[in-house]
Amino acid sequence: MNPETLGNDRLAKNATQEVGALSLCIPEKKIVCVAYPGKVVNVERALQTLGGEEKFSQKIIGSSQRLPLHFRPEDNFCKPLYGNKYSTTNLLLKVTRKKEGHASKDGSQALSSSSNQHSDKSSDEYSCEVMGVVDRTYKFQGMSDFQYLPLERRSDGTYEDLSQDLLPDATEDSSFVKKDMPLLLLPGSFSRMDTPSNYFYQKENTGTDPTLDDNLIGKRRKKRTSGTYILTYDCPEFPTKPHEDAVLKMERLKLNGDAEKLKKLFEERPIWTRMSLLAQTNATFNNLKDILPVVACYFVSGPWRTTWCRIGYNPRKEKSSRMYQVVDFRMRKEILSKTKSFIQRRRTPNLFSVPATQVRPENKGPSVLTKSGDEEEISRSTNTTTEAHYVLREGLIPPHYNMCYQFCDLQAEELKDIIADAEVSETCDPKSGWFSPDLCNQLRDKMSEIVHRTASKILEEEAKQPLGEQMEVDEEEEEEEEEDDDDDDDDDKVDLSDGEDEEKEDDDSENEHEMELLSYLEPTDG
Repeated sequence: MNPETLGNDRLAKNATQEVGALSLCIPEKKIVCVAYPGKVVNVERALQTLGGEEKFSQKIIGSSQRLPLHFRPEDNFCKPLYGNKYSTTNLLLKVTRKKEGHASKDGSQALSSSSNQHSDKSSDEYSCEVMGVVDRTYKFQGMSDFQYLPLERRSDGTYEDLSQDLLPDATEDSSFVKKDMPLLLLPGSFSRMDTPSNYFYQKENTGTDPTLDDNLIGKRRKKRTSGTYILTYDCPEFPTKPHEDAVLKMERLKLNGDAEKLKKLFEERPIWTRMSLLAQTNATFNNLKDILPVVACYFVSGPWRTTWCRIGYNPRKEKSSRMYQVVDFRMRKEILSKTKSFIQRRRTPNLFSVPATQVRPENKGPSVLTKSGDEEEISRSTNTTTEAHYVLREGLIPPHYNMCYQFCDLQAEELKDIIADAEVSETCDPKSGWFSPDLCNQLRDKMSEIVHRTASKILEEEAKQPLGEQMEVDEEEEEEEEEDDDDDDDDDKVDLSDGEDEEKEDDDSENEHEMELLSYLEPTDG
């Protein structure tokens, strides 16, 4: 029973009058509340719809899975209704009312007249006992998925149940698999979402320009520019001054002081990554997004992809720019097992879509498919960038499975020696820049050794600590990682021994950092 619905108006009134002299002892017992979407007459039957007492206990003890409810537990084709877990601070009260003169000692009714039967109940005595604290409540606020009944229509209009034919109870011989059966291939779920939402229909647009391509999207939206120069390696000319729109926006937002600090950094070093700039300036993402187009342009391809280059600087003509080239690094399979406990994913599927059986972090509900506006605003208005986000050396573990490092930020002595011994070309290559194509492969191999060595040391130190002081792993993050193990295995199987595989990884990296580029192209409000 839901503790929020306990009691009535009369009980609340009496409790208010006696609150001054009432003293209750609250036990430490923790209780889980299930707001069952129906009238419970048989408790055992209700537990069966929740999977039975054993499975129900497993679900509510330390699990991030949503609570399924099958209204037809004996039907294997029944689609469940899912309940979300919410943190609550309620009390479960046991209220007992003792009626005066309700029955005599011999069991006969003491009050026989109709006037006495309908007398005022204010003289009844109430006793209240706190059974425990309700710290979790499961609420079924959505709808169950579309149901599919295994029925076949007969010639007389009636229906035949095919459950026994599809899933027989008794063991049969091999002739069962040779029978002709109706094709019954059901998807795991018919609907992605279990929470209804309003859909606002729009009138069909009849005034579309016939000269536009049919595949063109956003025909009605007015083009918005952020003033960011997007450069490819084969760009014939480099910009020499910032875009006018970027300058006007910076002045409107009054960020001239921050822009001067950023210009000094680009005078010292002409090419930076976004993470290194965030770490050096302590600026927020929103401010950096509005200042960078005034100072630098963004590379989307070539040896300096995903970096910001100072306006007027052409790295294709300067050999010194070789130290600012980018190398992609991905955790390999032998490292993943050691680093899962202290490395986060850059983007998990739960940020974009929510499986029907999974609870969203912080109980946001099943209908939310992306991070809430408040969370997004907090992440963009704060700066939590550390040295590990752009520097690789002994003792540092990359914060994500896929990272991009500039050569100058590879501070391990072994990596410095490899770069120093590498042969410098006389011409700049569109893929490998001023170095040979094999250099990136050598760096990745050595980087994997360094990370593997560092991770092993961390695990050895944790093993020496007492059990209570060891690093705790969030169960929800573990389950998210288990869901994506297949994706990780595919990424880790990439062999970087030849040029074709290196090219494949470069293409994947550009896709990985596409969100970064789009975030700078989309202007902020101001």
